[in-house]
Amino acid sequence: MKNCSVTANLGFIAIWLLLALSRISSAQAAPSLDLGSAGGVPGTTVAIPVTLKNAAGISISAVSMDIGYDTSKLESPTAALGPVAAAAGKTVSSSSPASGVFRIGVYGYNATAISDGVVVNVSFMVKATASTAEVTLSNTPDASNPNGATVIMSGAGGIASVVATPKAKVNTIGFNTLQSAYDDTTATSGDKTISLLEGILPGALTAGRNITVTLEGGNNSVYAATYTKTSTTIGAPVIITKGTLIMKEIRIK
Repeated sequence: MKNCSVTANLGFIAIWLLLALSRISSAQAAPSLDLGSAGGVPGTTVAIPVTLKNAAGISISAVSMDIGYDTSKLESPTAALGPVAAAAGKTVSSSSPASGVFRIGVYGYNATAISDGVVVNVSFMVKATASTAEVTLSNTPDASNPNGATVIMSGAGGIASVVATPKAKVNTIGFNTLQSAYDDTTATSGDKTISLLEGILPGALTAGRNITVTLEGGNNSVYAATYTKTSTTIGAPVIITKGTLIMKEIRIK
């Protein structure tokens, strides 16, 4: 009976150790290859970072990812090598194996491990016809260690936000109305040019600051400097109580 009791206790201890080791193993974080998020107006490019996060005791020398995206909103994906991959002497390749799938690979003719950080930046062109939306980017990651063995990875998806084209811009700052662009003391701190989207811009303007502001109408949705400008129609009245207002390609109605 005594021997049976010892055997039973040893069996219980063995099972307990196996469960404990299993818990420790499952608690260890897997390395991850995550997509970031960015936004842009129709007709512009959004850059999405792909970030590697290593796990203790695991070296990664090459990564790949299949990114799924909505072809009705995004097009023309490209990939550019990120800083941590460049530091490890890697290169990047890309392909489109199917519609709505962009495949990237980061590798090198060396066994150098890649550090934590951005391994690649993926860019998409936001279609000119795209409506405002948050476009989900799916992520199927893969990786290998310096010996070429597969490393199990986790990976978060990303978001490419299609945002509305601003009605007015001062340098890179967008505004929904001409008045808000004029009134913003940070954007228009001194003599400035307010660029306006082509077409009809509702709302009047009261200019009451002691500055010189140039209104430049007729810009396209990306406010391209090389675009042949048309015109912008703004609402009447335009009231000037202080300062100077210069109008180019502006109609008042």
